[in-house]
Amino acid sequence: MATVFTMYAGLATNEAGGNLSVVINANRAILLDLLNLNHSEGFTLFEGLGCFEYKEEPTAIVSFIAQTKNAADELGERVAATAAKYKEEGDQQEVWITRREEELLIV
Repeated sequence: MATVFTMYAGLATNEAGGNLSVVINANRAILLDLLNLNHSEGFTLFEGLGCFEYKEEPTAIVSFIAQTKNAADELGERVAATAAKYKEEGDQQEVWITRREEELLIV
């Protein structure tokens, strides 16, 4: 079994005002820098539309996969550290992480 971590992070902030696209682009760059620095072995980044506190906002959804239990423990710590750092640098109220076990088929 593989362990899949998924991180959900908003790309906007409450204080963006009329500079929303500037804030989104800046936060996207912050997130990508953190991901490339801390997860060079791989991740998948999706962008979509989320809703937080009744407000729609651009959202990043990032998947990480660990193939072993030992790798999952280490990866989980790095994902949590990345989320905490992005929460601070991206001025986010919350960043969510889910963890689940899945069967992994490599072709």
